[in-house]
Amino acid sequence: RFRIVHLDLKGNHLELIEYLSPRGKELPPRPCDVGSAHLCFLVKDIRGAYEQLSRAGVRFVSPPVRKHAGPYTRGWGVYFFDPDGIPLEMTERRK
Repeated sequence: RFRIVHLDLKGNHLELIEYLSPRGKELPPRPCDVGSAHLCFLVKDIRGAYEQLSRAGVRFVSPPVRKHAGPYTRGWGVYFFDPDGIPLEMTERRK
C-alpha cells in the first residue's frame, strides 16, 4: 500500500510517494553517496527563503554559500533536509 500525490508545476510534473505497507527502512542518503538524488529549488531570494524556513524549524547544512562551479557560478546555494532527513537544495542564480 502507498499514498501518491501528483503535482503539476508550470510544465513540470512531480510525483511524491509514501510507502505505507510494508514500511521501508529509514536510511537518509548524504548528497555525496553514490546513487543519491535530490531536488533543487530555484529561488529568487535565497536569504529570505533561508530565514523563513529556519524560523519554521527546517534544518540546514549551513547558511547559503557562494557557488564556484556548475551552471550557476557566482550564484548562491544551500542544502537542507525534509522531515525524513532527505537532502534538498535551494539555488539562487546570479549573473
